[in-house]
Amino acid sequence: MRRKKAQGTLEYAGLIAVIAAGLIFMQAYLKRGYQGNLKSKADELGEQYSPDTYTSHTQITVQTTTHETTEEGVTTTDSTTQQTITKSENLGTLSEERWPE
Repeated sequence: MRRKKAQGTLEYAGLIAVIAAGLIFMQAYLKRGYQGNLKSKADELGEQYSPDTYTSHTQITVQTTTHETTEEGVTTTDSTTQQTITKSENLGTLSEERWPE
């Protein structure tokens, strides 16, 4: 009777060892699958924004108005000034982009 109990325990230990070995063996495949999925998601987002390759357009408009009024017959002065500054800057294209290795 003791021999059958020991044999059952040995069979369970062998089954657990086979399952553990299978999981360890499959770990590389699971890891590659996860990394491949992560890379495909990153590639989908890749061209939306890149810190080194973009075109910047800036437009600044400044408007000033001066109105002076004095009393006792002195004339009134009105002055309006408007200035617009437009700046475009291209920092590179996606094909010129280099990532550190």
